[in-house]
Amino acid sequence: MSRHTAISFMLSGILALAPLGARAEAPPGPTIPEGAPETQVTDVDTAVLPPLPFHPAPWLSMGAMVKLTLASGENVSIAGSAPPRQRSSEAVLTTAASVSLAPNLGIFTAAELVRDKRTGRSLDTNAEITVAYLLWNRMFSSPFTLQLGRQRFADERQWLFDENLDGVRVQGKFGRLVGEISGSTYLNPKSDSQEMENYLLRADFHFTPQDRLGVYAFHRKDPLSENNDRTYLGVNGAARVSGHKLWLDAALLSGDNGARQRQSFGADAGITLRFGADRQWAVTLAHAVGSGDGNRDDNLDKTFRQTNLHDNEARFNGVTRFKYYGVVTDPELSNLRIATAGIGLNPNRQYSIDLVYHAYEQIVENDRFRSEVIQDPNGEQRRLGAEIDLIFGARVGKYFRIHGTVGVFQPGAAFDDTRRVVFGEIELRLAASPPKPAKAVKPVTK
Repeated sequence: MSRHTAISFMLSGILALAPLGARAEAPPGPTIPEGAPETQVTDVDTAVLPPLPFHPAPWLSMGAMVKLTLASGENVSIAGSAPPRQRSSEAVLTTAASVSLAPNLGIFTAAELVRDKRTGRSLDTNAEITVAYLLWNRMFSSPFTLQLGRQRFADERQWLFDENLDGVRVQGKFGRLVGEISGSTYLNPKSDSQEMENYLLRADFHFTPQDRLGVYAFHRKDPLSENNDRTYLGVNGAARVSGHKLWLDAALLSGDNGARQRQSFGADAGITLRFGADRQWAVTLAHAVGSGDGNRDDNLDKTFRQTNLHDNEARFNGVTRFKYYGVVTDPELSNLRIATAGIGLNPNRQYSIDLVYHAYEQIVENDRFRSEVIQDPNGEQRRLGAEIDLIFGARVGKYFRIHGTVGVFQPGAAFDDTRRVVFGEIELRLAASPPKPAKAVKPVTK
């Protein structure tokens, strides 16, 4: 299917049915109010979208969420021409609504208003519809679900993707087997990098609700170039053994990169061991590797690249997600080996604190380090350095969250400037809650 054919098909559906969009696979959501259609609750990732507690009509659910993020960094080794000291603040208002058209057919929309202020820049205000999609459960009484429009594509650890894309997705459930096929793109790309078309085919087998193993094929194609595409053949899974958590992400990458052929691999595996009477203590050990290229003069490109749709965020055993490759460096897993060790405390599932250490090393000496913050190395040494992060998260009541991170990166021998880089961030998140029902007044008896 050509890009124009795919776009025309999606536009026709959107114009015929309403502004549409979609979400990623999500864990089981909150309890649906009695009598409400099942399409009322459509996305339960409260880090991205608000819950929908308001029901002004049986067919309508609404919600809102406010996020305030404050960040500060002493970035003496920061990449580019950015100021060495940076401050930023961001306020985001997100609104969402779900409209039920039938017991198994509904529309979900969400919009954001963002006010952003950074060092050296003027205040920026932006508003946009982030997702808007049609959801059709058990279409034609089959085991398939259709989502059409702007979707949030995200895997559990966001190793492949975490992005809002315009697309068509069909999912099917056959007992413990869940399958998915989708095609997506940006209908209004803002840059050449957003011109890519994406095609996903995956299958997941659920041994238990917590134990899963999946395989996938993910293809990214640049319609503006005949020699720019990526195909990922991968496996991912998660399991719990005696209360301990294990995970695996691995992929082989092939395709064209200009005149060179891609031939590389990436993998990430780890375990979180939980201890204590209530398993409130946790120790995490993980190792990730993305292959590098020792010969850039031949016709094989052996440097692994992630999808450019990834986010690399997950939890270990805490209540909040964080950048698990480093909150300061936040690198792409490309020509890179990362060893991670962490210890965490989560006493009552309401708050948690994690201390995480990362050691970075290049597979092949290279003058490129794929981080948006850290400057490129000298290309003469492989040891990039180490980072230590402190992550705190708390749930206050049902709708208030607080999240904080502090990280320090100490550059290694691969950098000419080895002064440390410090970064800190705090985020407050408040989701609207429905008003409490008025208490009945008891009659006074004498």
